[in-house]
Amino acid sequence: MDIAPPVEARLSKERSRMKGVTLPTETVFVMEASPIKFGLGATDEIAYDARRLGLKRVLIVTDPRIGELGLPDRVRALLQLIGHGPAAG
Repeated sequence: MDIAPPVEARLSKERSRMKGVTLPTETVFVMEASPIKFGLGATDEIAYDARRLGLKRVLIVTDPRIGELGLPDRVRALLQLIGHGPAAG
């Protein structure tokens, strides 16, 4: 009569074996990400966020299509209201 190993032991053994790959018993993953703000009114908060983060200089990165929409100019104007005058690119 076979006695099945405890569930935890079976699961642990199955987790450490992945289609012929033996994984270490302990694997640590660390992922840190900057918060992403989006939605209606998010652009209007750029000056608040820049001040809150203590930014001294700001780089606006965009592409031609977004530039045509005028968003970089709007962001630049909002930052200038709080004294951040990013250089025109």
